[in-house]
Amino acid sequence: MTKITDIIIEGTDGIGKSKTIESLEILKPVYKFHDRNREVIANKMTKDTPMEECAREYEKFILENPNVLTVLLFNDDGEELLRRVKTRDKPMTESDLEAPLYNKLYKKYFEYMREHNMLHGRAIALNVTGMSLSKQISEIDKAIECFVAETQA
Repeated sequence: MTKITDIIIEGTDGIGKSKTIESLEILKPVYKFHDRNREVIANKMTKDTPMEECAREYEKFILENPNVLTVLLFNDDGEELLRRVKTRDKPMTESDLEAPLYNKLYKKYFEYMREHNMLHGRAIALNVTGMSLSKQISEIDKAIECFVAETQA
């Protein structure tokens, strides 16, 4: 397997991607961290895009980028996602208010891709429901370490 150099943190608005990435950049400076795969997921995963189409696009990205690990974050507490979105320092958008819906879409896409063997061992998912930010960062750090140990030893 190709050595992982880049890690994409995927998840809906309010899941804690930005703060997680800031912390992981300090903890794991050997990797380059990215906030979502904007070309594939953020721009194509909509309520109206067929799941199969988006899943094929993400699988294509995975196959074309063997040095990238995707970490998908889910939070099943819709109220918590909305609370986080509403307390951010930037203006809210309509998609911000749909964070619980997009959280469910992320989860469905990951499950669909896992069931159809489309992840090719380069994506992991973590349910961060009820975790503090520091716990979330710690769990992601551990998951990355486990992934690297299992795949690149």
